[in-house]
Amino acid sequence: MVNLRNFNFTSVFRKADDMKIGSEKIIDLRQQLVDAGFNPGEVDYLININADGKKVSQLDTKTINQIEDALKNQLRIARKCLEFAQTSNNT
Repeated sequence: MVNLRNFNFTSVFRKADDMKIGSEKIIDLRQQLVDAGFNPGEVDYLININADGKKVSQLDTKTINQIEDALKNQLRIARKCLEFAQTSNNT
C-alpha cells in the first residue's frame, strides 16, 4: 500500500499545470510561425522532430521546454527575415 503521508500531491499537480502551460505555449508559438508565413506542416514537422514523434500530451517538461526554445528561435529568425525584407523594400 502507498503511504500517502509522504506523497507530494502538490508536485504532481504543479507538473501537470506546467505541462498544460507548456503545450499551450507550443500551440501559440506554432500559430505565430504560421502567421509569419510558415506552412503549418513545416511547423508540425519541427515540433515532431524535437518531440521524437511523440504527441505533446506525452512529453515531459524538459522536452516541452526544448520544443518551445526551438520554436522561439525559429520565430526570432523569421521575424528578422521579415524585418529585413520590409527594410529592403522601403529603400
